[in-house]
Amino acid sequence: MKKLLTLIAIFAGMSVLAAAIAGQSPLATYVANNVLGFASPMNLDGTGQLLGSQGNLATNNISGASAVVKTGISRIVSINVLTASGVGAAYDSATVAGGAAANKVFSIPATVGHYDVDWPMTSGIVVDPSGSTIAVKYN
Repeated sequence: MKKLLTLIAIFAGMSVLAAAIAGQSPLATYVANNVLGFASPMNLDGTGQLLGSQGNLATNNISGASAVVKTGISRIVSINVLTASGVGAAYDSATVAGGAAANKVFSIPATVGHYDVDWPMTSGIVVDPSGSTIAVKYN
């Protein structure tokens, strides 16, 4: 394993050197270290925000009527049901009016708890808590 990591490090060094000689930047604008400790590009949405499975944005205490959480390309990471009343839904839509069965991506249970969704959205995130109070984690 140590030899393999050494070879990977040598190869990565040669790639950086070759790019420098060619006058090009060897790394993407947004970089992070991968599990081996080497620089690698991050996954970004269409607006340049980081997409990750952890979720770096949240909207808390959504209750009552349907609500737009975010418009545009995004990823719904998880939903927490804080107080349960009725079965709700999450939709891939940019508007509340666009929330329909055709773009429903998740049924929000009428049970208090944490629910992992991890689903890409192309239009936006709209939730209908149906009387429950929920929190949505997203990117």
